[in-house]
Amino acid sequence: MEAIGNEQVGTWSGGEPAPIGDKRTFSRQEIEHLVDQLREPFDPRVVQWVVTATAGGKDGHRRGLLAAYADPRAYMDRLNDLLTPSGWTQEYSTEIIPSCPRKVRDKQVTSAKLLVICRLTIFGLGAHSGTGEGWADDENALTSADAQAFKRAGVPFGLGRYFYDLPQTWVDLDERDRPRWLPDLPDWALPQAMRAKAPGNAGGFGRNRSGRGDGRPSGNGHSPSGDGGTTAAGDVRALTLSEVEALSKQVGRSIFRSIVAGVAGVENPAQVGDVGKLKEIAERLRNAGRGVERLKAAVGKVGLDALATACHELKLSSTLTDEIPDTKVLRQLVDRLEEQSQALAPTKPAPQASGSNKPPGNNGDHGATSGSDFVGSRNEVLTLARRLASSSKRPIADIVVWASDGTFQYADIGKLTPTDLPKLQAAVRRLQQAVNEPKP
Repeated sequence: MEAIGNEQVGTWSGGEPAPIGDKRTFSRQEIEHLVDQLREPFDPRVVQWVVTATAGGKDGHRRGLLAAYADPRAYMDRLNDLLTPSGWTQEYSTEIIPSCPRKVRDKQVTSAKLLVICRLTIFGLGAHSGTGEGWADDENALTSADAQAFKRAGVPFGLGRYFYDLPQTWVDLDERDRPRWLPDLPDWALPQAMRAKAPGNAGGFGRNRSGRGDGRPSGNGHSPSGDGGTTAAGDVRALTLSEVEALSKQVGRSIFRSIVAGVAGVENPAQVGDVGKLKEIAERLRNAGRGVERLKAAVGKVGLDALATACHELKLSSTLTDEIPDTKVLRQLVDRLEEQSQALAPTKPAPQASGSNKPPGNNGDHGATSGSDFVGSRNEVLTLARRLASSSKRPIADIVVWASDGTFQYADIGKLTPTDLPKLQAAVRRLQQAVNEPKP
C-alpha cells in the first residue's frame, strides 16, 4: 500500500464513520481499526451464490458447485459507511485486446477481449489496483469487467477477502440448473455480531429456493448436530479438504480437476476419503499455484499479446487460466513467456546515430505503426469517454456517440478495424478538447 500516515489527527472510535473528508492521515491505531472493519464479513443477506461447475450425481440428479460472492454495491456500502463517500475514490482504464481465440459451442472463434483496470484509493491509507476482463462481443462485458476489477482492487484492503477462503460446495440442482438449497456460511464468515447463532445464518442459507427450511446438512459437508460429524478444527480431513478447495481458485478449474483426477481418480475432492491423498492433492495445487504466479509475472513483462500468441500455438481456446488443461501445458506456457522476457530484458533499442542516412518513415514498419496507432486511439477513446462521462454524469454511450459525431457507437468500438483509425482520431481530438476545457 501507499502513503500510510502515522500522524495523530483527531479521534475515531467504535463503528462511527471516520471523518475522512477533512483529513488525509490516520494514526496507527486508527489504521488497524479501519482495516479490521474493512475485513469484516458482509451481512449474509447480501451474499449471493453462483454455480461454477455441474456434474451428474450417482442418483441421476444434476449437481452444481456453488461459490459465494457479493455485488459491488456491498463493497461500496462498506466504504461509504466507514469512510463517507468523500473518503475514497476509484479510477478506471480500459484496453481492448484484438483477435483472441476461444471456443464457443465447440467452435473456434476469434474476438476482441476487454481488459479493465480499476485503481481504488482510500485517502490516508493507500491505493491498490485490480483487473477485470470480458469478451467484447458480450453486451454486458464492460459492466462485468468493471465490477470484477473494482472488487479485486478492494481485496488487498481486506474487502471481501474472506470469499477466497470459503470452500465451494456441491448441491443438487433443479431442472433449470438452479440450486435446490443454499449452504450455510461457517461461523467465521459472518459479521461479529451474528456469530455463534443457530444454523441458518439469518439470510435464508440452509433453505430451499422457496425459503422453507428443508433439514439438509450445512454446505461444508458436516451435520450441524452430533450425528458423527466433526468440526473443521478437530478434523484433519476437513481442514485439508478446505485447503484443497481454497487452492483450487488459484489454479483454475481445469488444472484443479486434472490434479484431483490424477491423484485420486475422481472429479470431486469431497469423494476422497484418504487424508494422505488429499494432502498430496494440496501439495500439487500449491506447486501449480506457484506456476500460475510465475505465468502472471511473465505476462506482466512480455504483454497480453504474447500470451495470446502462446495460447494459440498450444491450441488453447482462450487466455483464461481456466482453459489451461494441466500442469504440463502450464509449464510450457511459463517456459515460453519467461524465455521471451529474458530475451527482451537486455535488448533496448539504441538511439539512432545522428549521421544515419536512413530516412524516417521508410523502415518498412508502417503497418505495425498503423496497427499500434489504431489500438492506442481506440483505448484513448474509451479512457477519455469514461473520464468525461464521470465528470459530466452522462452515460458513456452518449459521450461516445457525441465524440464520434455518430460515425460509431459505444457498442461498436470492439468491432472497429484499422481502417476506422481516422474516425477514432477525430473522436480523440474532440474528447481531449472537452476534457481539457477549463471549468467555470
